[in-house]
Amino acid sequence: MELLLTLIALIVAYLLGAIPFAYLLGMKFKGIDLRKHGSGNLGATNGIRVLGPKLGLTAGFFDIVKAIVPMALTQMAATLWLDGVLPFNLLWIGFAAAVGHCYPIYMNFKGGKAVATSIGAYLFLFPLQAVVIVAISLGIVKLTKFVSVASSMFSILFVLEGLVFMRSLDELIPRVAFMVLILWRHRSNYQRILQGTENKAKF
Repeated sequence: MELLLTLIALIVAYLLGAIPFAYLLGMKFKGIDLRKHGSGNLGATNGIRVLGPKLGLTAGFFDIVKAIVPMALTQMAATLWLDGVLPFNLLWIGFAAAVGHCYPIYMNFKGGKAVATSIGAYLFLFPLQAVVIVAISLGIVKLTKFVSVASSMFSILFVLEGLVFMRSLDELIPRVAFMVLILWRHRSNYQRILQGTENKAKF
């Protein structure tokens, strides 16, 4: 039962995470294929730049939710069938959703950069820490004008927070996995920063 629940939870999380909300909203309301505009990324940042704040932030909200939903469902399933004891850290379910967001099966595995979905995973388990670290990350955007730098620091700060308030390796390892995924997905941004061609935030 534990193995079956684990496999089902990971698959469901991936499939939900793979739903390309930024693409769907762009096509539905503006007839814009987000893959062909801006950075071509199917995430909230490119959505805001190309589709405008309203649709972009809406996409970001749904990208956050698509981590929370499978994590909540997995927790409920564990309560029903495993006496509330999960055989794995729940962050891995959020990570599966983030992988789906980055590599969506519905879009030829070309998606976003995992930041909003990662925020959803952390909000579900660590709401206070998530709010504080998101606030710090917004401050970094304000200072540097680079969303990519703030996104990277968000992932790093959560690993550092895990190290400072170490609970277990079982919790730290998925945090590191989130960080590696986010840093990997932003590698082209780092190249553009070095070349002086990276887009800057306008606030």
